Amino acid sequence: GGGKGGGKMGRGRLTFEKKDPKDYIPEIVALAFLLLYVANYFYGNSRNRTVAGEWMRFCEGVVEDNFALVGKFEKESACEYRMYCSGRLNCQGVTIIIRTIPRHDMAIMLYNLVMSVRAEDTVTFEAVMGGDAQTGGGMENFNFAVCCKQDEGVMRSENESLDSKVTVRKWMTKLSDSLVCLSDEEEVSRELLPSDAVQALNTYSPYVKELYASHKMLIGLGNERNEKRKGFRAAFKLNPSLRFAAPGTKQFIGKDRQPENLQNVCKVAFKYIDVCASYRMSNAAKERMRKVEAQAEMIAFQKTRREREEKAQTRKQDKIDKEKAALENMTPEQAAKAEEKLLRKQRKEHVQGKMKIKQK
Repeated sequence: GGGKGGGKMGRGRLTFEKKDPKDYIPEIVALAFLLLYVANYFYGNSRNRTVAGEWMRFCEGVVEDNFALVGKFEKESACEYRMYCSGRLNCQGVTIIIRTIPRHDMAIMLYNLVMSVRAEDTVTFEAVMGGDAQTGGGMENFNFAVCCKQDEGVMRSENESLDSKVTVRKWMTKLSDSLVCLSDEEEVSRELLPSDAVQALNTYSPYVKELYASHKMLIGLGNERNEKRKGFRAAFKLNPSLRFAAPGTKQFIGKDRQPENLQNVCKVAFKYIDVCASYRMSNAAKERMRKVEAQAEMIAFQKTRREREEKAQTRKQDKIDKEKAALENMTPEQAAKAEEKLLRKQRKEHVQGKMKIKQK
């Protein structure tokens, strides 16, 4: 009897605790965020593809009118598309790049929103000048840029040839207040901004991001490695804000005029390739440019030497710090010997320095 009763008492019963739906809130939130992230990725990817497709539909005719060979638009990433074109006077070839806002990446979009980072859809034309006159090889040696006033600092920092404010100056022009002109020679800024070019740039100033021509541009064509050579780059916004529009130009801006506007800024880019390749500098300007080049080389040399000295000083200080740390871990006898050795070394270096000075 006792054995039977003991068997009943030994059996365990499984019980399940009834949970409140509130207990699953973290899991529900995580799953909802994941679903939202995935949905945003597909929506953003589709929207970016639409932006690139619209530009191609509007401007394909203009591109085909300017080049004998036009490649296909290839997707490099979720927010970058590229096309390679060749067969045109005054350049070896042009790479057309569309960079869209990273709409597919919700984390970046949230960061941009919180940090008030400006993100824009842009189209960029990068023209590589060739080695002969027909492909733009005759382009003079100069640096010239037009950019948004608020982007001048970024423009200088991202392009080595524009970095120095001593040699590359900001010139007074008839451009709208939202644009600035940078060049290493006043004649260049004047000749590359004739009245019709100024009128076009002012008309479409909300679209203009940058125009940049240089004989030392870091650029490549297609899959070529980027290297310093003669080149031209133009970048335009695809969906500009009206707040940067020049007075009297709002009649040119609007969704109904968007196809025509994009075609016209495309024509401006191709026209400037011809302007930069055909411009011939006067002898007086060439002489001034030689002086500017010499000054630029001196500034670059001083900058390199300063950076080298700073690195050497940092290495020397690191070595001293390591020696001090090693001394702290030594016994008194070891520390005394190490200090004596260090003093002998310093005296030797001092004597050698004096001998070099006397020889000079």
